[in-house]
Amino acid sequence: MPLLKSLSYIKRLPINCLKIDKNFIQDIQPDLSETEIAETIINLAKSLRLEVVAEGVELEHQKDFLLSRNCTNMQGYLFRRPLPAEKFEHFLKQCEKGA
Repeated sequence: MPLLKSLSYIKRLPINCLKIDKNFIQDIQPDLSETEIAETIINLAKSLRLEVVAEGVELEHQKDFLLSRNCTNMQGYLFRRPLPAEKFEHFLKQCEKGA
């Protein structure tokens, strides 16, 4: 039962967030099938009073599913492509000006 043992560490680790791997997000289909693992991680995080971040969000139906489960911390190509450091700095300055 190595899985149960490793899950027991979650209670003892100094963490405040669980991250949903992009593979589980990319499995989510437009008909909302294949959501079981992502939903389980969200529920586990809520039960342990942890934040949850979904990575690899690329499609609207994935975002809609996550929002419907109150997972509002997301990252992925749907929102913005990765930027090199200097372009990211410029992006942040632009955001600050608009705020």
